[in-house]
Amino acid sequence: MGADKSKYTVTPVGHIPYFVVEIRGINLNSKHISQETIDMTRILSHQNRILIFKDQGIVPAKVHIRVGEWFGPIQPAEMYSHPRAPHPQVLRLSNDPEEGCVNIGTRGWHIDGSYLMVPYHYSLYHMVALPTGGSSTLFYPLFELIKSLDSEQLSRWQRLWIVRYEDNKKRVHPVIYVHPVTGLETMCIHLGGMKCFVWDRGTPEERWTAKEETDEIVKEIQQAFDKNQSKLMYEHKWEPGDFIISDNLSVAHLAGQAARQSRKEVGLRILHRVSVAGTHRPQKEFRNYVNTYALASDREMQSQGFSFGPSLWRCCICRNNGSNSLSADRTYRN
Repeated sequence: MGADKSKYTVTPVGHIPYFVVEIRGINLNSKHISQETIDMTRILSHQNRILIFKDQGIVPAKVHIRVGEWFGPIQPAEMYSHPRAPHPQVLRLSNDPEEGCVNIGTRGWHIDGSYLMVPYHYSLYHMVALPTGGSSTLFYPLFELIKSLDSEQLSRWQRLWIVRYEDNKKRVHPVIYVHPVTGLETMCIHLGGMKCFVWDRGTPEERWTAKEETDEIVKEIQQAFDKNQSKLMYEHKWEPGDFIISDNLSVAHLAGQAARQSRKEVGLRILHRVSVAGTHRPQKEFRNYVNTYALASDREMQSQGFSFGPSLWRCCICRNNGSNSLSADRTYRN
């Protein structure tokens, strides 16, 4: 039994269920984290998509990478390397070009790594230096966004593919596709970094959009984000010691205002990111997804004003006598 067997809590936060949780009582810097805790963290990452580990202090690069390896091989930060980065596998972002890469993640709602053939599966974030006035990151659940669309708009988006160019390499991904683990619909987007769209890819009606039409589609998608922002978006206001694990394929995100302001204006901001390599290229149908989830009612979602199908694939965790907090030392079942 690992030395981390002491009780820890998993508490939902934000507007909607099964999206964001805070975890307290686990010290990621410990060298004695049990396999049980690692397994629980993996399951929670797909059940809730955003895990916020509180009170971690400063997490060194080697620990950041080690936690990322719980989920798979780490993707080197080759695209945006910086001399101050503590390790080649750590992307160092800042509002000071002397301290890290600037203006990354600020151009529109996106998932990380959409310029790759296989986007990152997980992103792990740690705020190393917090500006005096604070800093935030915005997160948006993509399955719920898709389910908020009317039938006509959903049909249009299902016909779209995004095109990205990086280092003279062209990547084409469906806008809406199936998550390779949960089997739920999700999106591959970068509203500030797309070259164009493709309609009806692989059919006789295939057509690539010109700039004017591309801009119109980006505006349409942005408006859908804006329309449901008050119900769906979670704004994480960083506190010292926060460490976030995100199911990158399920969640769009956007850096807050402090990332767009200089060090002189708001103080130094440094964010470290480690990315776990993806395993499957986005595709319209992925029938061999890893089915390790139990069915849970979507009654809570309906109470938020959204209508869903009969059920969602969700990990099932025992609740503490009806309280709003989950206890991770209790039994869970797949």
